[in-house]
Amino acid sequence: MINSRQYWNEMRDSGRLILRRPEFLLLPLVPGVLGALIFFLSHNRRLTWVSSYFQSVPLTILSLLALFSSFLCLCFMIALIWDFQYRDTIDFRRAWKMISGRFTEILIASAALGLLIGVFSVWFVFPGFFLAYLLLFSFPALVVEGDDPFSAVKTSFRMVMENPAEVFAFLIVAVCIFLIGYLLIWILSLIPFAGFFLDILVGSLIITYLSLLLTRFYLTLSRYGSGSGKAR
Repeated sequence: MINSRQYWNEMRDSGRLILRRPEFLLLPLVPGVLGALIFFLSHNRRLTWVSSYFQSVPLTILSLLALFSSFLCLCFMIALIWDFQYRDTIDFRRAWKMISGRFTEILIASAALGLLIGVFSVWFVFPGFFLAYLLLFSFPALVVEGDDPFSAVKTSFRMVMENPAEVFAFLIVAVCIFLIGYLLIWILSLIPFAGFFLDILVGSLIITYLSLLLTRFYLTLSRYGSGSGKAR
């Protein structure tokens, strides 16, 4: 059972960790660049929902690439953060070794689950929210537990059913962070030239912070949270 104080501590510690170890921001720069490029090419000065970026073929392709790269980045970040939890060092090579043997499964899961959650969240907000709620731990289970994509979904369902209130509270926090970040990126995109690079930074920060929160939350709820797990 996680209380509100523990939630706050996780949020605070994740923020401090990014300040202390900015290397975590390197990998999320890829989806950050794609996201900033979407805002730059859309020429949309009005604040609109994400679905507006699926109105043209080039923006649709870029949006799908950004979505896919975000989930792929999330898997790599989970391995990186999981390893960091036990060795207190950021080792990109070791994180890659942890997922490279199952890279095909991770690619399939990133494409399938990412597309499923992304499309429902963009076009059908409330069903997408519920789907994200049920599948929240799919990617951590895929990386940490070594599950195949179908088993990862089952693991996520089980953990959500065992901790419904905690998971719902976490998802509300994550959605609020996303919405605040989306608003900030839109505001910064109005700044000529410099706004593009600021959008990249903010997008990378959001992905990094949410990856840290999700991984640490998963490890807290799972058997690895007790310290019995060891990074492979």
